[in-house]
Amino acid sequence: MDRSEILNIYRKGKIATGKFIHEMCSKYQAALVTIEEQKKQIALLKKDSSTSSKPPSSDDITKNKNTIRVCFIQEPSGWEEISLKSID
Repeated sequence: MDRSEILNIYRKGKIATGKFIHEMCSKYQAALVTIEEQKKQIALLKKDSSTSSKPPSSDDITKNKNTIRVCFIQEPSGWEEISLKSID
């Protein structure tokens, strides 16, 4: 998307801009999920006793660490920032 397309959305007003940001945020979140899944797959493919300093029974390199993600949602009063924390 080039600058002129972004400016056209901005000129359409708050609602159009908010919807665009929300859509981009959703796509970003989906991409993060895909990346995390791919990282797990790569870790599983690479995992063996020669690449770990821990015994196999205690070595789970695919566990997620707690992460905080920020996204915007539309509330009746307008757009609000929320934090999403994944708990594993």
